[in-house]
Amino acid sequence: MSSSSSHDSIVFGSSCPDEVLAHIFEYHCEQSFVPNTSMTSSNLLHRLRKALTLTRVCSNWRTVAIADPWLWGHINLSWHIDAIDACFERSRSVDLNLYLTIDAKNRSYVEPNLEYLQGLISAYMPCIRELHLFLLTQDRQNTPEIGELEEDDDGWGPPSTMMSDFYSPFLTLEAPALMKFSLSLYSRGDDNNHPPVANFLGGRAPNLRHLDLRGVDIPLSGSPFDKLAFLTLDTMGKNGAFYTLKEIVSTLSSFPRLETLHLEHRHEKFTEDDEDHFNDFDPPRAPMVLPFCRDLLLRGLLGRQIVYFFTHVECPSMQTLHMRANLADSPYLPDDVLPPKSALPSCLHPIFEGLQTLEISFDYGSITFESVSENVPFSWQLVCDGIDVSDDRYDRRGIDILDSYFTGCSGVITLLDPVKICLQYGQEINYAEPSKGAWIDFLSHATRVTTLSLKCTPINSLIESLGDRQDICQSLEEIDINRAFFAGKDLKQMLHCRKQKGYGVKRLKLDMTVDRNYPTPRRQRMSSFDFERQLDIADLVDTFTGYAEDLEYKWRPYDDFSFTST
Repeated sequence: MSSSSSHDSIVFGSSCPDEVLAHIFEYHCEQSFVPNTSMTSSNLLHRLRKALTLTRVCSNWRTVAIADPWLWGHINLSWHIDAIDACFERSRSVDLNLYLTIDAKNRSYVEPNLEYLQGLISAYMPCIRELHLFLLTQDRQNTPEIGELEEDDDGWGPPSTMMSDFYSPFLTLEAPALMKFSLSLYSRGDDNNHPPVANFLGGRAPNLRHLDLRGVDIPLSGSPFDKLAFLTLDTMGKNGAFYTLKEIVSTLSSFPRLETLHLEHRHEKFTEDDEDHFNDFDPPRAPMVLPFCRDLLLRGLLGRQIVYFFTHVECPSMQTLHMRANLADSPYLPDDVLPPKSALPSCLHPIFEGLQTLEISFDYGSITFESVSENVPFSWQLVCDGIDVSDDRYDRRGIDILDSYFTGCSGVITLLDPVKICLQYGQEINYAEPSKGAWIDFLSHATRVTTLSLKCTPINSLIESLGDRQDICQSLEEIDINRAFFAGKDLKQMLHCRKQKGYGVKRLKLDMTVDRNYPTPRRQRMSSFDFERQLDIADLVDTFTGYAEDLEYKWRPYDDFSFTST
């Protein structure tokens, strides 16, 4: 800060009422937070630095800043004890927002203070507005002593029994001011000495609206949290399956004002006995209606589990539906990843009947399907092993595994029956693509598709499948190619074959211009037969938008590597 700007600030601070100045300070510190993101240690520290800077401008600013409890109420409990105590003192127990992450990186200086922090949280529990605990642990027999930790430790913290002893006492206390609470316990190994937390929050947290519980044994059935609107619930506790399907329905009945539900079932971590325990398909006493639930995320539920959930939990106000299946540790794709439409309750049918567009992307390790119907956005993501195809790890096995998963996803097309399919690269660019046979199997279920939008992804096999089997996608009228990777001669050959068979494409849009936001394709002049050179794009489609010259090249990504999928 220059001397002139510092002088202006002091003059402004001297002429501004303390109440207005305090509001300005609060707004200034609030800018440390990124909207709609989780709190991190870095922006908590940045916020504290902003508050401390305000105390050093002039005596008046210091007086106002120190007197404003809101500036000091966001506290990272992994800070130095002196800093924590000073913030508690200046906050004067007003709107406390406490955060604690424990892992191998900070274990050496947080673990010795756990008893003190436990007492601090317990003493201030009636005044805490938000409490967020993220704990990475491992079982005691595999936990090194603090002095044995190395710089390359894999990120796991203290033993889980120590964490349980830490949080269990204050989680039985009443929390009248608490509005947001999250507790994530990620453990490695087995540690069965982990009793459930009984009488969660003393049964009294009348203002609780956000609740996020993962990997912990905290029963919620019968919890009187009438204002709870946002719930994230993990079906897995510390010792395996903590909830059954039937118990989940019963638990949700305690929260009639729920607006957002994230249900996470990490079936890939379950033993066979755990999965059998979870699959309690006995009907509950009565179906559950969540009249205000707008957003629903189901992670890990498959087939019959999805059917059971929607049969017994009705969400008439649902606006978004997201489902995610993690099969990364499964050697095969189950037959019932997605249930058939006929098995789903009739209340869900309008979601799929109004569908127009299905977006497909291949990421490293996942296949994602997203769509927007007339009423409800829908997405389904399949996380799986073996499709991490890159230039230094490519082999035929990667394509075979991708094919097996992609073919198994044909139920998505049957269920959604879209009018438009958009194929695009994922968040992490992957140049793998399913084989021609896999595309034929998948698209044979696409009875209504009129438009294909293909963006920044390899489409060689897709083009071959449309050319070899003209009877698939019989309603196809338009193809929109935007910086995709393909061979122009193969595209023209496919368009010619489909036209000859009476299934010609009417419109082709081709845009291969450079866009800094997407992978840049490079072109390579192709050799072609006389027949292919004689094919004029104007004779193959009714309407062509783009440069015909671009069809004379083979388009590859700049960091291209050789791969073939047949």
